[in-house]
Amino acid sequence: MYTFGVFFLFLLASCGFILKSCIKAFSDKENIHYRICAIWTALLIIFWILIPSGDCDPYIQEEYYESHKDEIWETAHQIDKICKDKCQVHISEGKSYTEFSKYHPDCLSLSEFDQIKKLIDDADFEFVSYSDSICEFGFRRKGLGLYRYTLGLHGQKIEDEYSRIIYNDSVAFVYEAGAIGSNFYPNKEEYLKSKGRTSEYCHKVHVP
Repeated sequence: MYTFGVFFLFLLASCGFILKSCIKAFSDKENIHYRICAIWTALLIIFWILIPSGDCDPYIQEEYYESHKDEIWETAHQIDKICKDKCQVHISEGKSYTEFSKYHPDCLSLSEFDQIKKLIDDADFEFVSYSDSICEFGFRRKGLGLYRYTLGLHGQKIEDEYSRIIYNDSVAFVYEAGAIGSNFYPNKEEYLKSKGRTSEYCHKVHVP
């Protein structure tokens, strides 16, 4: 996710430079073509920032989980079977890396690696991360933010925090803001209230 953050910081800096150029172009009263170009460029940037790549909220995550939980858990267990006591792994769109552990110097074979990639492609997730019986699936992007599922295998309990909604002891809905913004899960308090629940991590301002 570090690379993802650097990429979007670069993109935002580029947008700022373009906006500055647009302002200069718009102030050039002698050339109407520059002003038109400036307006269109500014509109495109605003469109890119404001229009989300897909809608998502805790209700959507719950609905998807409930209708696909058998497939999600089956995928998680297959990944666990491949990776357990061997390594931590992260595989995403076009990019992948593995973190080796003391248990298995060679970590995954190419065949095992391809198996995981196929599982993620079949499930149509953004990425998968696995570490110590915790499996995470990238669910959907909304603007710069990313929603994901965190699953605790073998009775592993998921702990509450600001970026998570604990759906049950072994499943959490998670939000990550990306390069900018708060990682506080949007509408968390509202969702929990609708379920008759609460959390100490429901307030955006937190004083340790």
